[in-house]
Amino acid sequence: MKEGLLRGKKGIIFGALNEKSIAWQVALKAWEQGAELVLTNSPVALRLGTISELAKITGSRVITADATKMDDIEALLSESMTIFGGKSAIYTELCENAREEAFQLMINHASELGANAIISMRYDANEVMNGLTEVLAYGTAVVVEKI
Repeated sequence: MKEGLLRGKKGIIFGALNEKSIAWQVALKAWEQGAELVLTNSPVALRLGTISELAKITGSRVITADATKMDDIEALLSESMTIFGGKSAIYTELCENAREEAFQLMINHASELGANAIISMRYDANEVMNGLTEVLAYGTAVVVEKI
């Protein structure tokens, strides 16, 4: 395998309980290839396992997260972003897709009304419920004519 194949890459490893777990071995191999890691497991697993040993070997941070609790996952991702720096490509893509979909919906609605332009266009986002956000694009649909 090419040395440093994962240099500059960053990742979160879930479930590295002890040296017998697949996640532990994946973390070691990724680290050996230059990856920067955050390790995570549930609170119970952290008490039962030896993930802190892996963290020492790889120089990684351990963040407790219960995969069944959205608040824990959000905190894990937020803290990982702080550790790694930069922005999340997946999150950015989701946001861009939501904005594009809202924009196209606004254009379709304006067209259905017979408009050929939209003025004072804006975006808005509202949290509908925990983990669910709606993105709105709105403006004033108008008919523009050449004078």
